[in-house]
Amino acid sequence: MDIEMPGMNGFEGTTRIQALEGNEAWARKLIIFVMATDTPTTLVNAIEAGGDDFISKMAPGTVL
Repeated sequence: MDIEMPGMNGFEGTTRIQALEGNEAWARKLIIFVMATDTPTTLVNAIEAGGDDFISKMAPGTVL
C-alpha cells in the first residue's frame, strides 16, 4: 500500500480494506506499506493504521 496515492492515501485505503474484512466474505489481507520517507513517525502511523509491515523506496546513493 503506497502511502502517497492520489485521491486516497494508504492509511485511508487500509482502513477501508479492514472495514471490508469485517464482512465474513473477505479474508484477512496482509498489508505492506511502501513509503518514500521512512521516518519513525511515518512507520508508527503505518502500523497504527493496521499495516503488517513496510518497505522503503529509498535507495542508497551508491545504488543510484
